[in-house]
Amino acid sequence: MIGIRKFLCGGAIVCAAVLACSAAVFPAAADAEESAAAEEEESSNQIQTYTSGDYVYSILIAEDDENEKAASIESYVGTETVLTIPSELEGLPVVRLGDNAFTSNYELKEVTLPETLTEFGDFPFAECPSLTAFHVAKGNKVFESRDGVLYTDDGDTLLRYPIGADPVDVEIPKGVKGIGNVAFACAPHLKSVTFPDSVETIGVSAFSNCESLESIVIPPKVTEIEAFTFNSCSSLRNVTLPDGLIRIGNAAFAATIINDIIIPDGCEDIGQQAFAETKLPMIEIPSSVWSIGYCAFGYKLNDAGQLVMDDSFIIYGTYGSEAQRYAGEEGEDDRTFQFIAVDPEPTDSGDKNKQQENDKTDSKAFRYGGIGLCGVLLAAIIIVAIRNGKKKKSGAENVTADEKDETAADEVGTEAESADTESEDAAGDAAEADTEETTEDTADE
Repeated sequence: MIGIRKFLCGGAIVCAAVLACSAAVFPAAADAEESAAAEEEESSNQIQTYTSGDYVYSILIAEDDENEKAASIESYVGTETVLTIPSELEGLPVVRLGDNAFTSNYELKEVTLPETLTEFGDFPFAECPSLTAFHVAKGNKVFESRDGVLYTDDGDTLLRYPIGADPVDVEIPKGVKGIGNVAFACAPHLKSVTFPDSVETIGVSAFSNCESLESIVIPPKVTEIEAFTFNSCSSLRNVTLPDGLIRIGNAAFAATIINDIIIPDGCEDIGQQAFAETKLPMIEIPSSVWSIGYCAFGYKLNDAGQLVMDDSFIIYGTYGSEAQRYAGEEGEDDRTFQFIAVDPEPTDSGDKNKQQENDKTDSKAFRYGGIGLCGVLLAAIIIVAIRNGKKKKSGAENVTADEKDETAADEVGTEAESADTESEDAAGDAAEADTEETTEDTADE
């Protein structure tokens, strides 16, 4: 496959222009200056085209050799129902199909891609309601057909499902990693899709306007829901998002009947009108979300087809989060959404100071209690020492049997016993008094 570039640097993709099968049209958030700039840029990037039979094509030039040229089919004006795309136009090999080459072709039933084709744009077969099968010419090393479904040659990406085959319950084969842009868009009877865990990407508008699709479980490896992925799936009620999801694109679930959904922790970005015109009465937005686009939640279409705020819509989130900012952002007539915090209000400094004072009081009481106990013990030690001192003094007196009679000895013994008793009583009174003083001090504190 050669490296190629468009002649005159062909135009950029504009999603609004290629999503022909999307029923819901939402007002743009860009201001007049941005719109004018976009129109000017689009005008300056117009592709120079040529006509050969029923085909309109542009010329591509190899990046490394300006003499090597090829053709890109930009549109088809014929009416064939079974079509084999030519391998060359005016002597130039056909290597690419442009973004809208066969968009909105209602007659086409079967199409065969040439062996020279190496790539195509984002939406070349969008809204082809009669298309029942894709075929790939022998020798093509980039694309392959499996039961009429178009894949990349390695089977990693399911590029297009022929919606004219009227899919109802689809099981994506194991090993598929990607679902292409508008792969199933506008399939009228598609009711369910089962994804293998291998799927990592789902393209722009991949399931838009699948009016019968009722529920979907996004596989665990998908980290981004692209713009318009499930837009206008008017029967879609139940959606399970993977834990690893980081971004939800513009209008990804707009114009559905989703009435409950869990935005996983870790999600960071929710695009414009992502959940506009749904049945959601409320939403809880995790604190990980740092960007919420215009009219992402809580907006519905009025009778005039204009997005207006739903006054009853409630937003749950954490203080200081993007959810609180979005809820408080003034809409029409200076109205805002009701915001309910899922976390407690931050504790003020008064509560903290009060706790510190309580800690100080407990510490002081403990300290004074210890001092009181030490005082009681010291008083008891002093009293015992006095008593022992009196005993030693009595024993030191000169009281021999020759100089004192037994009566005097008995009197001395009686006095000593009386002194001991009084000393013990005094110690008990002192201990009791100290204990009462300690109790009073503790109560005061």
